[in-house]
Amino acid sequence: MVWTHADMQQWWQDDLPCESVVLLEVDSTSAWLKQQRPEKATLVVAYSQTAGYGQQGRSWGMRPGRDLVFSLWLPDASGIEDFATLTPWLAFQLRAALQPLSEDALTCKWPNDLYNPAGKVSGTLVERQGRGLIVGTGINWLRTQHHPYALAKEHLPEHWLADWTAFLLHKLPTYQRGQWLNVQPQWAAVDWFRQDEAVVDQCGRRWTYVGVDELGRICLQQQGERHCFATGKISLKRV
Repeated sequence: MVWTHADMQQWWQDDLPCESVVLLEVDSTSAWLKQQRPEKATLVVAYSQTAGYGQQGRSWGMRPGRDLVFSLWLPDASGIEDFATLTPWLAFQLRAALQPLSEDALTCKWPNDLYNPAGKVSGTLVERQGRGLIVGTGINWLRTQHHPYALAKEHLPEHWLADWTAFLLHKLPTYQRGQWLNVQPQWAAVDWFRQDEAVVDQCGRRWTYVGVDELGRICLQQQGERHCFATGKISLKRV
């Protein structure tokens, strides 16, 4: 079920709802867009990515022909009303788009990751570049016995990527906080963290998990006081 660079060219070189670039190898699809800054909305997808990165500069590895890495460039993001809630909204929507293809239940780990019971399946990074916006995504796609933290054994991403790109092109340019408020009450049902469980941050501080609020912030409790953090301000894991 693996795919080749030639497969990707056949699938996506001309059949995506925007300009597309299908690369054999690149350090990072998002870094490529930062350098090129195309005039039109453009999706860059790579067969092999050697230096992918995510939140707080963490590396993102991938398996050529088995995992999907891509970045969407919007040259004008001035119509986006609220960037604070955009990342968790994208994670929620990506989960909804991938769940029908997954052999296991997918959950959202604030602010930008998707997990199955075996581990991390996907991550998304939103970066502003002048007036433009880059949305980079990595998905562990083909599942094997030795790589269970991936999406599925049988489905290929051929049609899925075109549908997801069309969704982003329709929703992102005029994104408003109301779009997050429409889904925020549903976050708890697909949350990777459990309410009231103990978590620890990147500095080793222990917290009690509360949830994700209407501003897209993660809310925690410590010694009876509630604290809320925006995307990029804190990183958490289970104790």
